[in-house]
Amino acid sequence: MVWTIPVNLHSEVVQSAPCPFAEHSYGTRDNKIPRYSDSCACVRCCARFAEGRISLDIHKIHRAWRKRFLRFWSFVELQSPDTCWDWHGLIHRGSAYFRVPRHWSSTPVFSASRFAVWTTWGDIGRLPLERLCDNKFCVNPLHYRAKGIPHFRDGRGFDKLDLEFSVQKLMNETNNFIHLSKVRAPDFHSLMIKEGGQWLRDRIDLLEDQAQEEEEEES
Repeated sequence: MVWTIPVNLHSEVVQSAPCPFAEHSYGTRDNKIPRYSDSCACVRCCARFAEGRISLDIHKIHRAWRKRFLRFWSFVELQSPDTCWDWHGLIHRGSAYFRVPRHWSSTPVFSASRFAVWTTWGDIGRLPLERLCDNKFCVNPLHYRAKGIPHFRDGRGFDKLDLEFSVQKLMNETNNFIHLSKVRAPDFHSLMIKEGGQWLRDRIDLLEDQAQEEEEEES
């Protein structure tokens, strides 16, 4: 069901569940942060979205979200910031999705693009998303805008963004995550392979080949 934006959007702020961004949750004695009551969006995240600030850094993510962060981005074909990033995780009835519990929903299933936005632009809660490209499996956060928030593309260009963005860094982090899951959590690793299909198997094979080549060079 698509959530409809109310006429008086964001007219009330309540104290609610912590944010995926660590800096928005630290210092709260009751483990609650300001959120808009209607969309469940983090007030501070909406501000960073409107200001055109975006990050793709696990160190900015709350510890409770870090494993999901790495798992999610392990299924993404990361490219340069101005191209589409294809999703290779779970797909149902032609739609890309990812499992993550949220405090306002009894069903822990959301679109992959929404999770991508939550962990880069910010936790915009239930606000509708608009895709700016023609690829329905694209999860590049720069290809989405949140309806109800003044967006950087409204009168601004791509060069005006405040990007904290390193695709190579995230590639290295997800590579390590995939490797460690195989060593320390084989059941979890097998589940990831099942969800990622042949694309993730090919990625793992490539990582193992590269590791073997490095060992041979050292010897």
